[in-house]
Amino acid sequence: MSMKERKLFFTRNGQFSFWEKLNALKFEMLEELYYFVVEKKWTSLYPRNNDEFPSFIYKIYEVGGNQQASLETKVDELFSLVELPKSDFNAYVYHYPGQSLDLVSAEINLNKLKDSVLDFKIEGLEIDIFPYEIMNNHKNVIDIRFTSGRSLYFKQNENIQFLNTEIRFYLEKRMAVVTNFSQYTHNDADKALFINKSIQQVSSYRGANLSPILLSDQSLRELLLLEDTQLPTKLKFEVEGRLKVKIDVSDKSNFNDLVLQDEVKYFYDKFPLTNIRVNLSEVGEKWLSVDGAEGKLMTRAQNIEVCEIDSFVEKLSILIEYDYLNRNYLEDIQNRANHKLITTQSTKNMIIKSCYHDVEIKISDYQKDFTGVFIKLLQNAFFYCINTRLYLKPKATEKTYYALDVKTIGYLARINDVKPEAITNILLSLLELYSEHKDNIKDLMVAIDDLIQSCSGMIDNASGL
Repeated sequence: MSMKERKLFFTRNGQFSFWEKLNALKFEMLEELYYFVVEKKWTSLYPRNNDEFPSFIYKIYEVGGNQQASLETKVDELFSLVELPKSDFNAYVYHYPGQSLDLVSAEINLNKLKDSVLDFKIEGLEIDIFPYEIMNNHKNVIDIRFTSGRSLYFKQNENIQFLNTEIRFYLEKRMAVVTNFSQYTHNDADKALFINKSIQQVSSYRGANLSPILLSDQSLRELLLLEDTQLPTKLKFEVEGRLKVKIDVSDKSNFNDLVLQDEVKYFYDKFPLTNIRVNLSEVGEKWLSVDGAEGKLMTRAQNIEVCEIDSFVEKLSILIEYDYLNRNYLEDIQNRANHKLITTQSTKNMIIKSCYHDVEIKISDYQKDFTGVFIKLLQNAFFYCINTRLYLKPKATEKTYYALDVKTIGYLARINDVKPEAITNILLSLLELYSEHKDNIKDLMVAIDDLIQSCSGMIDNASGL
């Protein structure tokens, strides 16, 4: 027999196995189905309890012959009267460099995988492709389903289990989501092969094999701020690499209020986030966990819809697009200081630590931010500009109160071979954007990126430093 349940999410397309249809029926419908098989004289027994109705009917279905066709017709009739079953969800998220191809070219290239399916060395592997010009507000989406069977033996009976690994490509975002249902999808090595070969078919990328995305502490905090309706229900912190502390949130407070609660604030201010769980729904409970270290999305709730995952990917795409603003560039600045400063290593380290602290203090003095997310974003942007020697010019220069300490400016200018006034101008330019977008993290990221992308001039070399 074929496997009772096939875990399909993106490529379900209304396809449900007989077993899946049975389990979607209400109890009254299962009773009706039972009396149907009794009238047909296919059984004279009765299930031991209500939970056994689906398996009881399924055993009759397995006999085959005319009764199988009759049962399929009857179950289809009843199944058409119920709401389509929803699913749990488990998947990895990928982002690839380069440029995506257009939808038609991507489909043509992916079809070439069918011609070379033997290269995957998986017996009976089949590949199906489903392109969409638009899907849940995403343009140019393409789904790929890799299907193969494997034999399982129980009491000398052979069962064929079908494995389905689905990949949804968001070509406009250069992102892909790969399903990862335990026992129902292929092993990790096969999934890695599927996604990396597929990426090369839909994009210009030809580099080394890619792994799922990494969402840093800063990225996860930004994710919680992208929309206030995305209420956090769990936060997990890594404490000095020794243990992880999980905080379950039952109070439906927004993120800003949550981080002010004493129990949360202690961990939030001191330790990095590694996992979050958010509620995708404003009216019900639709939990989705995000594992930043593994680039994984998951939920055991049997009520997730494809459109909700698509919507969540849209939020992730914002973080990924501006991911360079989530780095602190400490290692780059430190390496440069090691070459430019003539003193002990401990003193060099102390100088850089002091510079970062001074920048953070000046930003926090300019505008209170209880989440710390805005401050860290601006600090990262500041050191990105210094590290890449981008020249920013503020609209006004009278905000000298927020200028950095003279020693900080001097050290940063010397370490990075730039003029002192350039250091001040970078900070003032970013603070101007902060004042304009102090309540919206997405708008602030967009504004910073626009300013950086519009900046064509490099900082002039300093003289005499």
